[in-house]
Amino acid sequence: MNTTKSLLENKSALVGFDGFIDALFKIKKEAGENNSSYFDKIKSIGEYIVKKDTSFCLEVEDIKTKIGGNAPILANALGSLGIQTDLIGALGFPEINPYFKKIAENCSLKSIAEPGMAYIYEFGDGKIMFSNSRSINAVNWANLKELVSLDFLIERFNSNNLFCLLNWSEIIGMTSILEGILEDVFPKIELKNKITFFDLSDFSNRSQTDILSAIELINEFGKQTKTVLGLNKNELNKLYLLLFGEVDSNVYNQGKALFNYLKIEILVIHNSKETYVFSQKNEYHAIPELIKNPLMSTGAGDHFNAGFCCGLLANLELNECLILANSVASYYIKTGESPNINNIII
Repeated sequence: MNTTKSLLENKSALVGFDGFIDALFKIKKEAGENNSSYFDKIKSIGEYIVKKDTSFCLEVEDIKTKIGGNAPILANALGSLGIQTDLIGALGFPEINPYFKKIAENCSLKSIAEPGMAYIYEFGDGKIMFSNSRSINAVNWANLKELVSLDFLIERFNSNNLFCLLNWSEIIGMTSILEGILEDVFPKIELKNKITFFDLSDFSNRSQTDILSAIELINEFGKQTKTVLGLNKNELNKLYLLLFGEVDSNVYNQGKALFNYLKIEILVIHNSKETYVFSQKNEYHAIPELIKNPLMSTGAGDHFNAGFCCGLLANLELNECLILANSVASYYIKTGESPNINNIII
């Protein structure tokens, strides 16, 4: 691990552009102060709701309120792992929201909007999220340049090794931002050895046309930088169905077909049961640690992505990147905290 730590010296990342405050809850099966029986499966709460044919009420229990959004969580995780990180996101405007100020211990912060609000109901097998993204939906390339200046963006992209461009699905103006980076930033910086990491996030509410446009843009990034797309199983299923018009429950088959379709260097897929990485030279499979009683699941995917990006920056082999990603995610799921590099053994 000391070798990995030394390989990360002077490595840096630029992360953007969302930001949420997450309010996390569990749903009680029965009301009452002393009752601690909760809906543990998403299917079970779904079945309960379907059986109701009128209004009803369920009692919830607060877990915690914390920083949210792909960009802040991933940036904080990268910073904890020792990566110099610049975060540009919806962190409070004109002042940084107090929830995000502790990220400044690990990252430099530049805010462009008020954060969104996410209400998240956690279960043993996943989560249901309800988000208010109104403030984030106002962000696009034109006002991003106005708020932070094109010169600032060019300098930040030029000085960082890794670009993490996240949560396309919830930032309506993200397509314009990606186009702007390609047209206004990349021609003015040195792109050799740069890495671009994409996480589209859950795009269930985006149109087929929008999704295909995003894929085309990711392929354009793939022509200029070492480009990586990260997907969870749900996102993989939906993208595979959209592109190939059929259902295939085999994660490997889906991942292989999708990688062959894309024009990028690396595709990485994760869920709680298995993880895969595909490249032109190699493909690897790893089984994450089974955690029966997760303390925190919201943000686990972002920690997986942070671990994988950390491995790329350290020039680890892809199988080692996958192991590191699973280790970072497992630590977070068990503790609810972002690990430092000394907490992780690979």
